[in-house]
Amino acid sequence: MNLSLGELEALCRKAARGAGYSWGLAEEAGRAVRWLQARQMDGARALADLCECDVRACPSLPNCSEDGPFCPLVTGAAICDHAHLLDQGDWHIGPLAHALLVMPFVDWAGAECEVTVDAGTVSMTVTKGTVLRLTPQVSRADLSQDVYQRLNTLACKTYAPATEASRISGAGAGLTDND
Repeated sequence: MNLSLGELEALCRKAARGAGYSWGLAEEAGRAVRWLQARQMDGARALADLCECDVRACPSLPNCSEDGPFCPLVTGAAICDHAHLLDQGDWHIGPLAHALLVMPFVDWAGAECEVTVDAGTVSMTVTKGTVLRLTPQVSRADLSQDVYQRLNTLACKTYAPATEASRISGAGAGLTDND
């Protein structure tokens, strides 16, 4: 499935909302996936996988290394919200689920990170520093049919169900179905 980055962002925003994220975090999820896909990283698959797993919010920054895995969207938003504290030292965060999704937030916070993978869990250290800004490479995203379907199924959870009253008042074909 080939989508513009704007279409992908909207789909991912609705999918995150359909998975139970607040509208604010759903908007951040859409922006993060767009950022990743523009740099040819599979953010759409990471979001689809994240929406299907059980994660926790990181209880406190700068050090968050309790039982995880932690949600990269909540953690990323917290990194951006507390970026002014980066001067106070390194932050140790982990384990993270689908850590790829935290990369845009680290970039937006003006930070850099070192990622450690240990026995299948991903942890990271966030520091203030010069960020390697990855320039967007593409303006469209190619998604596998599987990933598109998974995101679309989640997005459909945000749609209001059709009722007889809505059909009669003009939504859909109503009583004059001429198909």
